[in-house]
Amino acid sequence: LTTCTWRCRRVAMDDRLLLGLYDDVTNVEAHSTLLRYFQELTSSPDGWKICATDFAKRVHSSDEVKFFSLRVMEQHARQKHAYSSDDDILAFRRELLSWLQPLQMQHEEKVFIKKKMAQIFGLVFVVDYPSKWPDFFTDLLNCVEMGSPAVAEMFLRILLAIDEEVVDRQVIHTAEENVRNTSIKDTMRDHHVHLLVDCWYQMLVANECDQVVICSLVLEVIGKYISWIDINLIANDRFVGLILKYLSAAQLRESAIDCLHEIVSKGMEPLSKLNLVESFFKVLVEVGILTTAASMDQDVDFEAKVSKFLNGIGVALVASWSKCVFYHASERWSG
Repeated sequence: LTTCTWRCRRVAMDDRLLLGLYDDVTNVEAHSTLLRYFQELTSSPDGWKICATDFAKRVHSSDEVKFFSLRVMEQHARQKHAYSSDDDILAFRRELLSWLQPLQMQHEEKVFIKKKMAQIFGLVFVVDYPSKWPDFFTDLLNCVEMGSPAVAEMFLRILLAIDEEVVDRQVIHTAEENVRNTSIKDTMRDHHVHLLVDCWYQMLVANECDQVVICSLVLEVIGKYISWIDINLIANDRFVGLILKYLSAAQLRESAIDCLHEIVSKGMEPLSKLNLVESFFKVLVEVGILTTAASMDQDVDFEAKVSKFLNGIGVALVASWSKCVFYHASERWSG
């Protein structure tokens, strides 16, 4: 393509061009052209707008074109959003929220498309919340209340993306980012975590019979967030009863046991941890998970997760015992 032709194509996404390049991606020249198109769009002030417009028509686009559009928007969120004008920040925000409208969510997207959409939300979140977008969670929860199961699923994927950007210890952050992330968590704990917890509970209650994906995602989100939110918001009768019930559901029991493992691994006072472990262990015996007959279904993956959970219980009890020993020793020394 000549420079003139190339710039003319920038006024709108060229689906046919992109599909042709993807179809011939093993060709070095086609790959270079695709990369050059990506760089042109990411360097253009209006590149993300072109891609957002195209993505809004995603019912008519291929997965390759949709993902390409999202990659351009991801680059904008990652590198330029923080330095954009107020008008562009608001425009980008409106574009993201439009994705959560029921009409837009009627078309079922592939999981990798949903994850990329959620990732873009997460990148914008760490820049805008709380100073520029204090109502981030309120806006999303309003969409969930008016939306469909597809909107609820997207919301949960956004929460997982936020965890990856803010909490995930496997992601290396700069000192400045660590300060930012601590501030974000403090603000969330003070103003929005209780709203999120109530939403999780309502989703579990409303979807336990027919929406396995949503219930699994809720359990995954709880497992991620439990490390830094108040344990009492989850370790209570209404939540634990629901989660334990899922141990008898074939499609949810792996998610449930993973969630329970994260809960039991949470730092707590020794006596509270002991009471929690006892309640878990009692139910495991009642539902037969620890019996030989229960293990004869040859679900190796589930058995591995149960083993991990039991190991977590052992580690938690040893840690609690060590704390008690330390406390008693300290009292003797101080006395």
